[in-house]
Amino acid sequence: MDLTNIVIFVAVFVGFLIVVRRLFSSDEAYPSSADLMHAAKEPPGGESPSRSALTGADIPFPVKVPPVEYLGGGNYNRPILRNYYFSKTDLVRGPDKRDAFCDDLFLQMENPGSGYVREDQYTVGTPAGFEELLRTDPHNSILIIGKILVVPKWDLAMILKEIMDDVLEKHEIVNSEQDDDQQARS
Repeated sequence: MDLTNIVIFVAVFVGFLIVVRRLFSSDEAYPSSADLMHAAKEPPGGESPSRSALTGADIPFPVKVPPVEYLGGGNYNRPILRNYYFSKTDLVRGPDKRDAFCDDLFLQMENPGSGYVREDQYTVGTPAGFEELLRTDPHNSILIIGKILVVPKWDLAMILKEIMDDVLEKHEIVNSEQDDDQQARS
């Protein structure tokens, strides 16, 4: 009788595995949280302008950055910028109003040591663009989480230079803190 129970248990377990595999083996890709956030910002019934527009990976980078160099101890002088794009603004054409815009800039950066890719977000705009956003927002307030860059007008090279300066400075701080931690352990 014990052998019969074991055979029944194994048969039910194998059947369960087959059913579960069929349920979860679909080729359908599920959206990531970043995809869902971008989809929530798209206008209803249409494709967002950034989806059809060129991204930073498609055009020459307008700012000179130092080459990626290994510093030792697993550290590099900077991350690798893989891509960048605005949520609504075309990188080549720019905004309709160059002196009154506000948009989210996304940067996809890779850690050269680990290959880990992260996406950073900066809210970039002019004072008039932020003011217009306040007037058109139904809640009469803006909640911006993260990094903000206020510029006098649309100038992609200037915007990217300021952002890359910030990225390099923060990366340098992180590397120096890691070096300090390694020295303290020694």
